[in-house]
Amino acid sequence: MQLSTLIDGPLLTVIVDGRMDNNTAAGFDETVRSALQQHAGINGVVLDLSSLTYLSSMGLRSLLMLQRLMDQKKMHLTLRNVGADIMEILNMTGFSHIFDIQ
Repeated sequence: MQLSTLIDGPLLTVIVDGRMDNNTAAGFDETVRSALQQHAGINGVVLDLSSLTYLSSMGLRSLLMLQRLMDQKKMHLTLRNVGADIMEILNMTGFSHIFDIQ
């Protein structure tokens, strides 16, 4: 999995490319948390999932933990450009009701 981060004012965008699974979820967690710590003025995170090809249960866990962190910090999380296969996983697991998906 490749991650790219962009800061645009108070918004952190994370572009996720590849597979989010048992081998890569921890790296995702670390990258996002590190970016949030380094840039104090951030009040929202956008995950661009247009290039996400696979999402395992560990990846779902990472997304859920990020949503909880954002709720605690009173910040907003948006999932953007979710492909059909990933959307099907989010719908089947009920996670589509947890996230703001655009």
